Amino acid sequence: MRILLIGDIHGDIHHLPQRLALMRSQFRVSAAICLGDFGFFPDIFATLSEESFHLPIPLYTIDGNHEDHHWLAQMAASGAIETWRTSYNLIYQPRGSVAQIGNSTVGLLGGALNIDRPQQIDNFSSVSNTISATQRLSASSAFNHFRPELIVTHSSPAGIGVGMCGELALKQSITNHVVSVGFDPGPDNDCGEIELANLWHSLEQKPAVWAFGHFHKFHETKIEDTTFVCVPMLSKNSIWPIIMWDSDEKRIIIIKQ
Repeated sequence: MRILLIGDIHGDIHHLPQRLALMRSQFRVSAAICLGDFGFFPDIFATLSEESFHLPIPLYTIDGNHEDHHWLAQMAASGAIETWRTSYNLIYQPRGSVAQIGNSTVGLLGGALNIDRPQQIDNFSSVSNTISATQRLSASSAFNHFRPELIVTHSSPAGIGVGMCGELALKQSITNHVVSVGFDPGPDNDCGEIELANLWHSLEQKPAVWAFGHFHKFHETKIEDTTFVCVPMLSKNSIWPIIMWDSDEKRIIIIKQ
């Protein structure tokens, strides 16, 4: 079974049914995973029922940093997200969850730092765009128990050699909204999330592939026996590169133009 990996959508979801139908027919994908920044906002979802929105294949998704996290938490608490599976073929995966997709075990941990605006942290409700130490510990426990072959996160681990570079245009924003409020984004040439780095170091068995989005550009590197791949932002104008996970062969497939 082939699983399509897609990057940030940022709420531009109305072309998804046609795009996924094309991927199914041309590349034989049977499911897809969005690596965060799907667009969990109430105004976006308010239009879906009016449009008879339904995806041709199941789409699993984690949250990113560009979401309405308070609204998403309310939808989870009320059970509304369970209706998305039947209504839209959309499966939201909470932070630190594990899913069986095809013949593969997948570990999923959403959330990321805001690098261009203040962090949205509610200490009373524990709702935040950031990954907490508690969520990372919970994910570590689940992943060490189920040993996923594929891990998906929104951002990358920082400072372990993945090699993601921060945008120079955002350097001042990172200073203002990340560093000055006590978060460590890692070095400029290997940035990401320290909590994801802590997760990586805690894994007793490393995954074959660790996929992430957030940076809007393709990147691939290998650390030990794990391939790290950054899936670029989904564009209406280009489908390349096509990045898929083969759940039977337990390997990544990357098709470039």
